[in-house]
Amino acid sequence: MGVGVAALWVKELSRKGILEALRNRRCFATTGDKIIVDFRINGAISDTVIKTKTTPKFTIHIKAEKELEKIEILRNSKVIYKFDIDNNTLNFEKKYSDHSYKDEDDVLYYYVRATQKNKAIAWSSPVWVER
Repeated sequence: MGVGVAALWVKELSRKGILEALRNRRCFATTGDKIIVDFRINGAISDTVIKTKTTPKFTIHIKAEKELEKIEILRNSKVIYKFDIDNNTLNFEKKYSDHSYKDEDDVLYYYVRATQKNKAIAWSSPVWVER
């Protein structure tokens, strides 16, 4: 059985700040390795609900403990884009726009998943998009 790690984006490092981040679900998780995931759509951080009538624009920052194998963007739990990763990459930073977001009829949410070559995984909480 493995060990999982949850991480929070807190406004202040205090009990109050931790509880506020938990209540607002500003978090990401890993299967154990220390991998930092910063995923935003139109500037909104993970587990935010945004309203937009334009193409969602993503900013992805991953800081891995071990060499990265792949980074995937998921829309409604389906992979819509996979980034090619150079050898020996520990830090990843990219921008992406989903020009096919109108193909979805109902709920629209996105998250990012990072996989290291040692198979440790990290994933963000979703960003929900209302049109």
